[in-house]
Amino acid sequence: MVVFDLIAFDADDTLWHNESLYKMGRDRFHKLLAKYQLQGAIDERLDETEDRNVRYYGYGVMSFVLSLIETAIELTGGQVSGNDIAELISLSKEMLIAEVRLFDGAEVEYRDGASVWVGGRRIKAVYGPQAPPPPPGAPGRPSCGP
Repeated sequence: MVVFDLIAFDADDTLWHNESLYKMGRDRFHKLLAKYQLQGAIDERLDETEDRNVRYYGYGVMSFVLSLIETAIELTGGQVSGNDIAELISLSKEMLIAEVRLFDGAEVEYRDGASVWVGGRRIKAVYGPQAPPPPPGAPGRPSCGP
């Protein structure tokens, strides 16, 4: 039998709610683009852009928002305003600081970094910017790349 000392996984959507932020982001993107009276499927174009960009930016909020900006530029033929791009940047900041809501059964502990307890088992957490913030005095949050 193989015994593991550490299993690392991408914790968003595994230990805390995350998808609602992306749905909210897409809704705001649609509202922002409504004034441009675009023809065609916005979501399909955004999905194509995100798929293309994963190799450059990885996954997560920043990749998502860069894809929103790129899609807005493409769909409007470069006519998207600076104010609208600023709104998308603001969206990214809101998503990055949004409250983290853990799934039932998951609890976070901070000792020698961050650990997550699931079903009574301690799992070392490796996560990015949307992880629950450590309490005052706890060691800094670990980080991961794309």
